[in-house]
Amino acid sequence: MIIVLQDCRTGNYLDEMGGWTSCVQHARDFKSSAEAMNARCRLQVAEATLIFRFEREGYSIRVPLEPLKGQAMPGPVRVPAFAEGPRC
Repeated sequence: MIIVLQDCRTGNYLDEMGGWTSCVQHARDFKSSAEAMNARCRLQVAEATLIFRFEREGYSIRVPLEPLKGQAMPGPVRVPAFAEGPRC
């Protein structure tokens, strides 16, 4: 299982260097969801999704996160159906 953090506003994924990438294969693989949540708070990503990727099994579980405290979300959460960006 691979755990990645996606910024819902841009569709990009957090990478190993602390930047953002549009390619899910270059996204940082967090050791735990708690580690991903801490990174999200540290980086102040207002709208985020945790993605649990099960590559061998061929599926992903997307978990939209509540907005950070003090940051309202404009309307419903946008969650694309299994779309994870371009394959690299």
